[in-house]
Amino acid sequence: MKYTTNLQLKKPDYTDPADVQDFNDNMDTIDEKISSHEADIITPLYQNTVTTTNQINSIITEFCKQMKITKIEGLTVVNLLGTDGDCEDVGRWSQSNGTPSLDSSNKVIGSNSIKITSQTIGSCGVYLNIVSKSLDASKYYCVSAYLKNGNATNVYLMKYNGSNYTSLAGTTITDATKFNKVMYKFAGSENIQFLMVMLTSTASGQYAYVDGIMLEEITATQYADANFVPSPYVNGDYSVGESFTVIKTRGKNKLNLVQGSYGTSGNFVAYVKSLTHRDGVITAKPGTTYAVSLSSPLKYAVHEFDCNRNLLTTAVSWSASAVSSFTYTTGSNTRYIAIQFTIDDTTRMYAEDYQIQLEEGSVATAYEPCKEAYMKIPYPLRSVPSGTTDEITEGKWIKRIEKAALDGALSWSLFAHGTGFKRVVVSLSNIYGTSTSVLYKHNSKVLPVNGSGTTADSYMLFSNLDASFPNQLFITIPSADSGWADAYTPSVDELRAYFNGYKMYQLESGGSMTPYNGTGTKAWAKINQASPSVSGVDYSLTTCPTALCGNGYIPYRLYYQLATPVILEINQPNLVTFPTGDLVIESSSKSWVRPASITYQIAGSLKANIDEVMKGLSASRRLNHTYVVASRNFTSSIVIPNATDINIDSANVTVNTYGVYVAVIRATWGPNAISANRKAWILINGAGYDCSIVSAPDSYTEHFIVSVIGLAAGDKVGVRVWQNSGSSQPLAFANVTLCRVGDYVEMKEGD
Repeated sequence: MKYTTNLQLKKPDYTDPADVQDFNDNMDTIDEKISSHEADIITPLYQNTVTTTNQINSIITEFCKQMKITKIEGLTVVNLLGTDGDCEDVGRWSQSNGTPSLDSSNKVIGSNSIKITSQTIGSCGVYLNIVSKSLDASKYYCVSAYLKNGNATNVYLMKYNGSNYTSLAGTTITDATKFNKVMYKFAGSENIQFLMVMLTSTASGQYAYVDGIMLEEITATQYADANFVPSPYVNGDYSVGESFTVIKTRGKNKLNLVQGSYGTSGNFVAYVKSLTHRDGVITAKPGTTYAVSLSSPLKYAVHEFDCNRNLLTTAVSWSASAVSSFTYTTGSNTRYIAIQFTIDDTTRMYAEDYQIQLEEGSVATAYEPCKEAYMKIPYPLRSVPSGTTDEITEGKWIKRIEKAALDGALSWSLFAHGTGFKRVVVSLSNIYGTSTSVLYKHNSKVLPVNGSGTTADSYMLFSNLDASFPNQLFITIPSADSGWADAYTPSVDELRAYFNGYKMYQLESGGSMTPYNGTGTKAWAKINQASPSVSGVDYSLTTCPTALCGNGYIPYRLYYQLATPVILEINQPNLVTFPTGDLVIESSSKSWVRPASITYQIAGSLKANIDEVMKGLSASRRLNHTYVVASRNFTSSIVIPNATDINIDSANVTVNTYGVYVAVIRATWGPNAISANRKAWILINGAGYDCSIVSAPDSYTEHFIVSVIGLAAGDKVGVRVWQNSGSSQPLAFANVTLCRVGDYVEMKEGD
């Protein structure tokens, strides 16, 4: 009888009698030993759920540990002003001793801001009528806006509740150098009817600016939270994952540096690169001190950005001299920073030569390379006010919420006439019911539920199990909006024209736009246009329109819970935490939504020295590859020609030691609605080794390839991509990660 070295398990020889008890004894021994280490194997060190009011959440672990994201809850943010807040149309504003005009030189969102010029001395401004939004007296709201003074005394927000005018506390701005984001939280019971942007003028002709006005519903908890941060500006509605959004862990050093280019002043600079951002910014905490250290002195300039990545600092201000370290404290509105470094006006510099480190705190510590790991949120994660959300959990995308764009492409029917309105109906699918739905009108007004359909501007949604109206949506449309007189019966095409953004009227009535009653000439004008005649140009149509009207029009949107959720298996890689690191949420879009919450587990058994695992990488690459997950990234968008193999050379990794490696290749394409095939390969010394083929029906299609490969010293591992959409398409991101997992032993004949 022989025995194993560690557990002394019985190993009978061929000559020993077979005894079942020996096998039972072995199993008991194994069971006992495994159970004594069960916590190390399957029990997480801890589990935590973070709400994402803060974009950065600190994670402190002694070692690099495995993080498993167990749940991500979706969120939909709605700007109740619709597109009125983008400040691209002065026709939506009324005057209160102030003249509005578009200004393309001073702006935050889109192409213009609204410049307000005083008509007299004192309080002058413009206002939006928000009575039509039907705010709920039992709920809470937040209004935020970007304000910039010109040459007035100040600029501020004001409310009118039907009897009193009151300036909104904390919104007064005197700064004439940049836009400042202000906010005001209020209860619906305040009965705000007009939202006003006012300036204090000491002479006629003084001016100020406003842009990016956001009105959103918030919870009672957010209303009471002194540290609440309003959502980034969105036009209409936006959900988690509608842009390229990632959850990222990073280590002590927050800087991932790349080669720069000549700036406007002639300085050659190195600047921060980021996984998701194309403008060189990195996520930072507000009101926080950071220490920056360099291996050799350089001059520097710091720029700060708000939650929409709008520049808060007004101009490049270089340090007076080159330094080896400095500290910097961010402002209260700062959510991103960018740091530029330079030697002088002409000398080309290489960022990797300077071992630059940015860390939280006021004291610089020993340098370590930037270490990052990330996972992409691959699909939209939506929510409805009832609390039902989409989520990603345990490797599954669970879609509970459907978003239906209620435009003219749907098959609308007239159901009934009412006094001052029409009731229309359309068929949808897989509806759970009204209680877990919300309907936003084209102006983002939240419509109330009315099962009997007896009031205008209401809706009713019937479940898939309803005996009379399964999967039916009913909406009551005011005659004042549609332009259909009570006695008139609109055709199917005319119903569709309304949902495409057009109002019908009698052409002979001109600017008064009298509802069409069956006599005279039919005409249509855009709903979001105050008059069919603008600046003397007649914009009316006498042929029923069949396409969306444009002009910033957003159709009705219905969010509703699915009776049967869609469940899809997805690739959900684990992350790695780093000592003194943090968890960051980032997006490629300036207008985006953070998840409602993220739940993660930190495993207690992963204490491997990843530096040792990665020692096989060549010294020239080791700066970016000290850790498995801080691998070679190519993040600048590149255009890939049609039907052409393209090697992404900047993502190559060179191996320095013989061994067995796990190679992970990720490649992400930009948004494209063209149906096509896309391919990505792992390249070994320029030759394709393994291939991923995906179709391209949705935005940011991603390849993910994992292969175990034997590699020799000097081998290069890289990425090749290809697409056949018929035209050139953007590749947003490519990444190579290598992990040495063992020695490579060449098998000889006879072994």
